[in-house]
Amino acid sequence: MLAEFSPFKLSWSHYLILMRIKNIQERQFYEIEAYNQQWDYRRLQDEYNSSLARETAESDDE
Repeated sequence: MLAEFSPFKLSWSHYLILMRIKNIQERQFYEIEAYNQQWDYRRLQDEYNSSLARETAESDDE
């Protein structure tokens, strides 16, 4: 029952990844998506890394 009232919906491993994201909106986006899509922490890391790779490639094109 205690888990129902916890503000933390993901595992501590997820939050280790999330706390490294400096942009608050981006961090919230990944937290919500990880919860809604039931991503394990490896999937969260992969999704975040692939996003960074896309952003880097896009900025190199400019």
